[in-house]
Amino acid sequence: MSYTDKAGVFGVASADTGAAGTSTTGVGVFGHSGNVTGLAAGLSCGVLGASAAKNGVIGWSSKSEGVRAFSDTAAGVKSTSKKGDGVHATSVKGHGVVGSSTDNTGVHGFSSQGRGVFGQSGAAPKIDPIIGTGIISDGVAGVFAISRDAAGVVAVSEKQPGLMAITDGAFDWPAVYAATRIGQGVLGRSFGAGAGPGPSVGVWGDAAGVPVPGTGVWGTATDKGIGVLGRAGDDGPDPDPQVATFAGVHGTSDKGAGVIGTSNALQGVYGFSTSNAGVVGESANPQSFGGYFYGNVHMTGTLTSDSVKGAVVPFPDGTKRLLVCMESPEPWFEDFGTAKLKRGRAVVKIDPNFAKVIKRDYRVFVTPEGERRGLCVRRKRAGSFEVRELMGGTSNIAFSYRIVGLRKDIKGHKRFAKIDTQLPLPARAIRGRKQARSPSAMRTLFDRLKKRRRSSTPARGRRRSKQRA
Repeated sequence: MSYTDKAGVFGVASADTGAAGTSTTGVGVFGHSGNVTGLAAGLSCGVLGASAAKNGVIGWSSKSEGVRAFSDTAAGVKSTSKKGDGVHATSVKGHGVVGSSTDNTGVHGFSSQGRGVFGQSGAAPKIDPIIGTGIISDGVAGVFAISRDAAGVVAVSEKQPGLMAITDGAFDWPAVYAATRIGQGVLGRSFGAGAGPGPSVGVWGDAAGVPVPGTGVWGTATDKGIGVLGRAGDDGPDPDPQVATFAGVHGTSDKGAGVIGTSNALQGVYGFSTSNAGVVGESANPQSFGGYFYGNVHMTGTLTSDSVKGAVVPFPDGTKRLLVCMESPEPWFEDFGTAKLKRGRAVVKIDPNFAKVIKRDYRVFVTPEGERRGLCVRRKRAGSFEVRELMGGTSNIAFSYRIVGLRKDIKGHKRFAKIDTQLPLPARAIRGRKQARSPSAMRTLFDRLKKRRRSSTPARGRRRSKQRA
């Protein structure tokens, strides 16, 4: 049946308006289908369409817009609905809805309890698009978009953010919330340097921190996943699965740095743990280093090493050589000096700053710089000691001395105290494994790391270590 066969009003024109209706304060053209009741009074518009069960207005075109509306100062199309869609548009090859405005909003959707704007591309997802019960109740949102085979929302801009979301934080909600059961919640990708002075960034998070500190980017995962994953170029090596496989933040790169932290006023990178190591570094290359620092290094606890502790010293031939430290079961400080006998005696004053950091029961070793009867130490005081020549000698020879004293600030130190440098074993299963690694497997790993360190130690240092042992 043709729609013109039983039309109430039918207008035809080859080059002008087929049918026109005008009104100064009311409705220019009114059309309704079915028994329409409850229509608001006092409406004023060019065309008013009403229906009790179907669409009030339908526009169709095979080559152009089904409905086109223009306005100089107000909305081109304004549609309201109590329960259904305010505007529902379909298109085979073109856009369902196109909104354009010079100084205002191109498309504006509003709903007091539902979706302001709903968009769907292709078939709907088979899984429930609402992931997380209670997070987004019944899909209520300002803009809600779903798709099974394409992107739900695509935003592109040449000079400004492609997608911008803002929240005042009154209810502790994020500006952007993304959830997934299998893949990435948020995937940001940058293909090269931007036009501005800064780098090109896949995902950028900014927290102003007013009036309370905020978080620019927040990522969460279960104890088998990764909260935030950052990758530069190709993937870098996987971490040792027996040490760490899941993390709040994971950075990886084949040729660049996995993670970079910088700061002008505070720490560039800060690591903290209540029951494990704050920071762990490992290198699979025996000629490389698990940790490398440019600048001074300070620690408030005990420094331990399974190998020698040494200094790198430049040689005249341009090479650098390793000189190892002397070790002791007790914390000693030592100082050196020279003095001279006068008629077989000398009182040597101890450096006052050195005397402040050692205990009173210090040791003194003297060596005469000449052939005499020998020297002995008498009357050791807090700030000085006396040296005499043996057998009542009265020579005036010079001598050198070495003072060794226990550190005054360390109390309760035990000689050859036992120490365990093993990291605590993980208690949970990781990445789908039914059980955590056994203690024997973890011990094997640490033994392997020790062998790496020993293989990188010069042969002379290993021989000296064996001799001391």
